[in-house]
Amino acid sequence: MIPSFRCARTTGSAGFSILEVLVGTMLLAVVALLIFTAFAIGVRALALAGGMTTALGVAEETLAALQPDPCAPPSAASLPPQVLAGRNTYRRMVTITPLPAPGQWEVAVTVRWTQDRRERRVSLASIRYIPRACDVAAR
Repeated sequence: MIPSFRCARTTGSAGFSILEVLVGTMLLAVVALLIFTAFAIGVRALALAGGMTTALGVAEETLAALQPDPCAPPSAASLPPQVLAGRNTYRRMVTITPLPAPGQWEVAVTVRWTQDRRERRVSLASIRYIPRACDVAAR
């Protein structure tokens, strides 16, 4: 006589099937990929914000240095064209344009730098005014 083997049926589940484990692993991988992608985008945005903040500081510093004497017209002759900050070189360009009104100039500063293989720039503009009291004092 040949012995017969019977499998005992269980009514409860004792563990996970291989299909459930694969689906869970796939969902975990997709969530991890999304988190790592968001982290990389955040790091890149933080680096860009740092570069823009530095460029804005260079532009503001340039505007402040252009007119140390309130009775003299603005002049960019004493400013170096490049500023080194961190790993980037910031190049500034100053444009001084007289306005039709007497004693007024438009001063524009553009700061350029390369970050992530792209040319970036920040521009600031201001209007400088020489008061009439300076005209009287100069006479």
